[in-house]
Formats: sequence, C-alpha cells, structure tokens
Amino acid sequence: MSFFSELKRRKVFRVGVTYIIAGWIIIQVADTLLPTYGAPAWVMPVFTTMILLGFPLSLVLAWALEVSPSGVHVTHDGDTNKGSPSGLILNFVIMGVMAAVILWLVIDQSRVTDAPSVTTVSESESQPLLVGQSNRLPNSIAVLPFENLSPDPDNAYFAAGIHDTVLHELAKISDMNVIARTSVLPYAGTALPIAEIAETLNVENIMEGTVQYAEGHVRITAQLINPETGAHIWSGNFDRPFSDVFTIQSEIAQSIANAIGSELLPQELQLISQQYTSSEEAYSLFLLARALVPNIAPSMPQQAKDSLERAIELDPEFIQAHAMLAFHYALSLGNPDPDLDDTEKERRARQYTQNTLDLDPNNGQAAGAQALLAMAYLNDQEAELFWNKAVELSPNDSDVLDDAIRFFATSGNLARANLLAARIENINPNALGTVQMWLAMGSSDFIILTDFMNNEIKPGDLAADILPFFIMMQGTFEAILGNNQEANRLLDQTRVMSSGPQMVMFEHQIYGYGLVGRLALTRQLQQEYFDFFDGKYTNTAQSVIMYLATSDEQTALEILKLVAENPSPQTGGHLHFSILARNLYKNPILEKPEFVEARRLFGIPIE
Repeated sequence: MSFFSELKRRKVFRVGVTYIIAGWIIIQVADTLLPTYGAPAWVMPVFTTMILLGFPLSLVLAWALEVSPSGVHVTHDGDTNKGSPSGLILNFVIMGVMAAVILWLVIDQSRVTDAPSVTTVSESESQPLLVGQSNRLPNSIAVLPFENLSPDPDNAYFAAGIHDTVLHELAKISDMNVIARTSVLPYAGTALPIAEIAETLNVENIMEGTVQYAEGHVRITAQLINPETGAHIWSGNFDRPFSDVFTIQSEIAQSIANAIGSELLPQELQLISQQYTSSEEAYSLFLLARALVPNIAPSMPQQAKDSLERAIELDPEFIQAHAMLAFHYALSLGNPDPDLDDTEKERRARQYTQNTLDLDPNNGQAAGAQALLAMAYLNDQEAELFWNKAVELSPNDSDVLDDAIRFFATSGNLARANLLAARIENINPNALGTVQMWLAMGSSDFIILTDFMNNEIKPGDLAADILPFFIMMQGTFEAILGNNQEANRLLDQTRVMSSGPQMVMFEHQIYGYGLVGRLALTRQLQQEYFDFFDGKYTNTAQSVIMYLATSDEQTALEILKLVAENPSPQTGGHLHFSILARNLYKNPILEKPEFVEARRLFGIPIE
C-alpha cells in the first residue's frame, strides 16, 4: 500500500482538515472576545501559536490512533477501513464546511478590498511621508466647534472649553478616529456645507452643537449628522445644573460611539465616566485654559497658566490641570524665554509631572513630559521609552503625537516617525505641515518639504500663531537649498508678521539670512537676539547656529564644544543638539575635522 493510501486509510487527511477548520473558528472567536474582556495584547499571539503547534500533534495522533464506537485504540498495519455510511456522511460534512469557509474568506476579502483604506507605513520606510487620502476613515468623526448661546459674553469660553473636553472624551475610545481640535477650529461659524467639511477632513460623521451657560446652569444640544444624506443619526438635549457637566459629556461620548458602531471597551467606559474634579469653579477655570490653548506649545498665555494654577489650588487632585502644565513646561525647555529661565521651567516641569504621576501613573501627557525632560539632557534612550509609553497611553492625543514625531525624526528613527505621522494624518490634518517639517529635517530632504509646503498647504490650513513660524522655517529651508530669491521673500514676510526675537526658533531666521548673504542684517538680528534676552543665551546650541550663519568659526567651535559636553535645558534643546550633532542642515563648516570631533562629544553617531 502506498504512503498516500496509508494516510487516507488512517484518516490523517480528515483529522488535519477538521483541525484546521476548528482551529480557525476558535481563533476567530478568541479574536473577538479577548479584547472585550480586556485581555493584554500578548494573549492573542500566544493563543494562536498554541493552536498552530497543536496541528502537527493532531496528525501524529491520527496516524497512531483510531477512534471507533468501541473506543480509542492503536492503528495496526493492515487494518481495513472501507468506509462506513457514517464515515461517508462525515466526509460530506467536512467538504461542506470547507466550502463554506472558502466562500466566507472570498466574501470577506472582497469586503476588505472595497473598504476605506487607512494609510499605513512599514517599519522599513525611511522617507518623509507625503500625505493624501481619498477614502473616508472608518468610525471617524469631526466635532465642529460648539456655538456659544450664553447671554453673558464673558461666558463664551464655556462653549470652547466643553467642545474641547468632549473631544478628549471621544479620543479615549480606541475604536474611533476623532479629528483633533486644531483641525476643526477653522470651521467655527462656517457656512460651508457639511458634506464639503466631511470631504476635506476625510470623515464619515459630523457632529455640531450649542452650549448655553448662565447662573450655574448649562444647556447643551448636540447632533450627529450623516454628511452624505444630511440626516441626523443621533441628537441629544441636556438641560442640567453645571455640576452634571461630566455626566453629560460621558453620555454624549457613549451615545456617539453607539450611533456610529464603535466598540467601547470596559476600561474606556470607565475612563469617559470619570469626573475631572468635584469643584465647579476649578473646572470652569480649566475650561477657560483649554479655550485659550488650542494645542499645548512651548509658549502659553499667562491667563491660561494662571487659570490652571488657580484650579489646582481649588482642587489639588485635578489631574488634567497638573498634566497640562507638566507638558507645557517640559515642552518649553531649551526655548529662550525673557520672563522665565530654564532652571525654573525645569523645576515646574518636574513638579507638575510628579504630581500627575502620583495621581495617575498611566497618564499619557505625564509620560510625554518625562520624555521631554530626558530629551533636554540628550538622554535619547530614556526619551524613546517614555515616548513609546506616551503614545500607547494617548494614541489620539495630537500634542503627544506631534512631539513624539519630532523626537523620532530628528533622532534618526524615521521609520517610527513615519508610522506616527500616518496616525496624525488621520486625526489632525492641520498638523501635517509641522509633521512634514520634522520628517524632512530628520532626513535633510528639504526639496520634498518645500514642494509640500508650496503645493499642499493652503490658506487657512495653519493656525494664526503657527503661520509666522512655519513661513520662517520654509524661508530657511529655501536658503539651505540655495533658492535665495524665494528665501528672502519668505524671511522678509516673517519679519513683518512676527514680533521679533521672542518668536520660537528665531535663530533659524538669522541662519537663513546668513545663508543668502545678508550678513549685515544677520549680525544686526543676532545682536537684537542677545540684547532681548539680556545675554542669557550666548553659550547655547542656538547661538552656535547663529555664529555658523556669519561664518564665525572660532566662536562657533568654542561654544559647540561647551554645549556638547554639557547638554541641558540651559545650553539648548534636543532639536538644536540634533541639528548640530547630526548636521541636519548639511553645513560644510560642521564637516571640518575639528567640528566633527566636537560633534562626537554629543554621543550621537555621526554618519
């Protein structure tokens, strides 16, 4: 008897096919149920591996043993099995199940092929990501700014603040793609059709609402709209005391998730049901701060900081207020400030970060603040651990994602930066300008960046406070490429728009003017910079960049050695350290042997 016939006689094929079908069904059921019960991510791969390892074992047992009405016994050579009616029926059942499985796979594959595509980037990719999607994101929503109906104009911030916190509640749901606040703010009071907004933001659903606050009472209305038909998928009216605002926000988040079919995990339900604070006044101050700060940046209006600090005085356990200040102060390290030196900023950053972690060890913004503090001392290994933790804890937080991308790109990990850029493309299209800038700086590919800036960024895409900085950096990049006429135009435009040396990264404007040969203006602006900060930032990475602009090599080299031996918030910032250590601007002076030796002191590999 042939080996093939022997396999058939011993029912090895039948057992193998049955095991594959049963294993496939078990894996599908486990894949559905395990996330529902909050199983860790490692459980499913281990479970699948065990099922796969069981397959060869089942074949061995099928060869050695036979199951019959009389029990299980060892299969002997020469046993005959001509096939009973029940065996033939089982054969037909197995073939029927196989046909059903194959049919299901074909239907499922066609459904996946027709489904909206989401941009993904493989770990091997290292080029800056050029964006552009044509399909709507699944379970996606853009929450338009709420209309303020409060009779007292001084209470207008309630609408903006509640809008922001509703966004934060929705962003806690991992199965939902929520467009970030900075990308929906341009549509405040817009007359644009809902369908056009949805097309621009690449979403399936649009939510709009109103807020009215007066004398401790809040009235919130909200509607979820299908942009293709204009029909209301869900609507709600909430007229309650302001003390119930957390319950209202939680109910809105749950209702939206149910209406669009998003899976709400038990831990996510717990997160969106928690109350920020028991103090109405503290929460009112927090709403004011959020209304003043569209995104957390190195600079923050003093009124916003005062509001958050007062909120913490009223409620020392107000986690969100601590976290917002922690992230802001950590982000501001290495950025020249005429009012607050880096020693004090670092003290506040560490204090508010520790306060947040004491109250909530799994706070994503606190993890981001820890990463920023590590970056200030060029501790990239520690910073990478904290950024990965921050992204895991706050996957929909645009502030966290943007600065994580900046770190990974300028540290040379472009594959990781691109993966995060694909995520931010989904949830915050208006952040793509700065994201592209970090990616291009990390790869020194300024041609791709300037093409993107010229062709993809449209008027109104950038917030007013970001626009001057963005144009300034575009002018600097044009100067690096040798496009002097365009560089001069953009840099001069920035000087009209900006308020001078206190603008973030003003030293790059000085560097750009130096590259196009306007040395007198370069030296003038450099002196204005030092005078403005009263000589506080003369021995920093920023000043090295400015001295390179005037080709003052001796001074640049002396300060470069000092900065490289003592990286800290007082000597610069991670971005400037990376620009110098990795020579991201491809400055020929930094390739001279004495400069290469100094750059090695940073401890960053030099290509």
